[in-house]
Amino acid sequence: MRRYAALAMTGVMALTLLTGCASPQKAAENDTTAAPQTEAQGAETKTESEPNAGAADGTREVVNYWHIHTGDEAKVEDDLIAAYNASQDKYEVVGLSMNDQQKLIVAMSSDEGPDVIFSSNSNLTTYYFNGLLKDLQEYADRDQLDMSQWTKKSIEACTFDGDLYAIPESGGSQIQMFYNKDLLAEAGYSEPPATMEELYEMAEKITKLDADGNIEVLGYPLFPLASARQELIYAFGGRW
Repeated sequence: MRRYAALAMTGVMALTLLTGCASPQKAAENDTTAAPQTEAQGAETKTESEPNAGAADGTREVVNYWHIHTGDEAKVEDDLIAAYNASQDKYEVVGLSMNDQQKLIVAMSSDEGPDVIFSSNSNLTTYYFNGLLKDLQEYADRDQLDMSQWTKKSIEACTFDGDLYAIPESGGSQIQMFYNKDLLAEAGYSEPPATMEELYEMAEKITKLDADGNIEVLGYPLFPLASARQELIYAFGGRW
């Protein structure tokens, strides 16, 4: 069974590293966009080759890349793929939007799947324990991949039994805060909260209810009228 390289929620920057399962063949009409593609197109026989090897006869080595994005996000993927294909002449990345995990698993299990996938961390465990992922550790070691560009936790999420099976998309999980300056000012604050205690205090002070208990202004969507998200609990040391 072939093994697949996984990008745990990564951009084209890692595609040159993760092409261990690709096969030499000429890209159809030199198409650099994620044009509509049937699942059967990924079913052509592919032979193992070393990453960055390229095709000896000068033709590009096709790398079938399936991602989970749709709409505008898929357009960004198309643009990245086109830019990467234009930047070198060894590989031709062919992108396909595929967010149906069951179809992906079936394709991968029958050796008809892509060479590289973009997936969420939550799916990696399923792929790993079904023997569908390729161990990328040797390539990371060979190319001296700088692991410090990602957080320790994001690397751990892509590691099984001490070996790397995926590359993180970014440095790590982030929670962004958007705040309303006018509401803060009305409550007597000139700056957004810097601690969890300040966040709770401000949320409670800004929240307004009418005489019937209906919310008119909600200070923060998770409290004081709801419990904090699991991510926030975990980020501040909570465990269960």
